[in-house]
Amino acid sequence: MYPVPSYDLRHLGFARFAPPAALAPYIQCYWLIRNRSSPLPPRTEKLYPDGGTGLIFNFGAPYTVDRTPVDSRLVYQGAGDRLQGMGLNGSIDAIGIRFRPAGAYPLLGGMPARELQHSWLPLDHLLPETAPLFERLVGTPTPAQRLRLINQWLLRRLTLFERQPTSILPLIDTLAGPHSAVSSLARSSGISRRRLERLFSQQAGLAPARLGLLLKVSRARETLKADFLTPLTDIGQACGFYDQAHFIRHFKTIMQVTPGQYRQHKRRQHTLAQTYNSCRAARR
Repeated sequence: MYPVPSYDLRHLGFARFAPPAALAPYIQCYWLIRNRSSPLPPRTEKLYPDGGTGLIFNFGAPYTVDRTPVDSRLVYQGAGDRLQGMGLNGSIDAIGIRFRPAGAYPLLGGMPARELQHSWLPLDHLLPETAPLFERLVGTPTPAQRLRLINQWLLRRLTLFERQPTSILPLIDTLAGPHSAVSSLARSSGISRRRLERLFSQQAGLAPARLGLLLKVSRARETLKADFLTPLTDIGQACGFYDQAHFIRHFKTIMQVTPGQYRQHKRRQHTLAQTYNSCRAARR
């Protein structure tokens, strides 16, 4: 596993870690936020929908989601298709697992993703074996050791999973392409459209068309964070949108800002980070 720094979340002590190869088909990343030495004043961080789900192990102060308190320290975050706000305050210490769309379904014992859509639920109620895991994590002093325990737990669960012939995981990437009509996907998969939609609802918690849109917007968002020069029209086409109007409309619906506004915000953050790093280097 390796850390991927994020300049726009540095104030949270944020780091992201790649999963091992055996878990990469199911997990986007592990992440941690840790800022216990200087408690934060109240602030809200945006959570962008990407079609995935998550687990959060919280060892610090309680947090809120859309101003609703999340009391459990071990939480399953269901699939969602709208932007949410996580309210943070005080001492922060948490580790998370971000699953790929439908990736949690096999690893967590086939929990019905559709019924858990938009939810933030105590994981120990859904999967009781996670309660002793959390207690072990509480008694583990360093983030690296905690990540190792989580990794071992997931690898053990992977050995219990027998791949189902109707798993939708091989179909996910197709949804993000420019030719991702659900009817075409069903024909190429050799199953009916109705059955395909049921499988997506059960395993990913979202309809295939909606999930495909989230994947395209997520890809565009990541591109805009890193590329400040390519024309927006080209980015939209590369991410599977038919034209710029289609790109702007759907991006704004999900992100609540236009692609241009989002890129401008990220450019400002990037400039501030460069200035900060230059000042630190000059003082050494």
